[in-house]
Amino acid sequence: PKLSRRTAEVFDSRMAPAIQSLTTLSAPSTSKEADLLADAIIQGRPYTSPSELASVNGTDGKPVFGNPDRYTDKTRVQWTDAAAEESFDRVYEASTVRSRNLRVWVIGQALSPTTANNTTPEILAEVRKAFTVFADPGVRQSDGSIDPTKFKISILNENDF
Repeated sequence: PKLSRRTAEVFDSRMAPAIQSLTTLSAPSTSKEADLLADAIIQGRPYTSPSELASVNGTDGKPVFGNPDRYTDKTRVQWTDAAAEESFDRVYEASTVRSRNLRVWVIGQALSPTTANNTTPEILAEVRKAFTVFADPGVRQSDGSIDPTKFKISILNENDF
């Protein structure tokens, strides 16, 4: 957003979002759904396509996504359940199966000047962007190595977060 003209030196807390408390993380376990998914995904690497990720199996050889037998509370998920689709969707959107597709998060801030008495600057404005980029190696050299003059980065998607 564009920087607005300062009309006062007093900060109006009504214009800022509420401060969220930090989330405490639990130790990995075999009873939490996210831990079961993460263990199965890590164990099945590498993946060459999203369809391989969708059909990932746990240590018992049974599918992870949508399988009610994987969870302690078997009534929470079913094969045709939207929750099972959502868990796959979240994993799919936050991952890639190709090492040349990357997601880059950038945060830019405008800070107030610091002085000898004030060493903690105030954040005046902030912009957050997420980019999906493709690192194209171009035509390789005869020995198979990447030619730095033909390497290029393409931005596939850009949005605010």
